[in-house]
Amino acid sequence: MLIKLARTKGIESINIVRKQEQADLLKKDFGVNHVFLQDSPTCIDDYKKVAADLKPKVFFDVVGGGAPTTVPIFESLQPGGVMTILACLSGQPTPINTLDILFHDKAVNAYLIFPWVHKISAEHRAYAFKLVADDLALNGGKIFGTKFTKEMPLENWKDALI
Repeated sequence: MLIKLARTKGIESINIVRKQEQADLLKKDFGVNHVFLQDSPTCIDDYKKVAADLKPKVFFDVVGGGAPTTVPIFESLQPGGVMTILACLSGQPTPINTLDILFHDKAVNAYLIFPWVHKISAEHRAYAFKLVADDLALNGGKIFGTKFTKEMPLENWKDALI
């Protein structure tokens, strides 16, 4: 969703994934131009080449500490850049150089939707909800929609988790 939303605003993304299937999906279904495999020996160098051109200021991290890409990506953000932590799939802490924060005006923050919805103004909340509702109702869910592969009765919910 985030990649699709960014594209509607003319924002290009640089994506790092763990599996080739994920890279193929991002290219095919999301039309991304820049996607790298985290375990590739050239991943960071490839990222830095693209980042030198695009000059990213925002980094959304779902893996967290333990990922070999987290720290180099944060370090390569432009001054004033922000790393937003969306999840911590690795379960590990993220070692961030505080000098980058102090002298390059970078920041680290967290985003969880439930606290965010309660922090924003009523006008901002109405705008966000309308953005999602309009996409689902008028745009076929091209940004916020989900592809369903199967529908199941509620009483079979355990089977749906497989």
